Amino acid sequence: MDIEQRQAELIDAFVKQASTHNGSALATVILDATSHPSLFAFSEILAVPNVVEFPRKIGKGHAFSRP
Repeated sequence: MDIEQRQAELIDAFVKQASTHNGSALATVILDATSHPSLFAFSEILAVPNVVEFPRKIGKGHAFSRP
């Protein structure tokens, strides 16, 4: 399996997970995706509506929120 095909499969898997998870489960998906040793592109994952809305849903003062 070539690198590009493996990347595409990983991205698809993480996009599907991110689309169906919320809250701490979504945080885990984001952390897993961004720390995966074989994944170097995240734009498709970060464009998932659940991921885009995540900072607004968790509110201020949470470990994942911006100051």
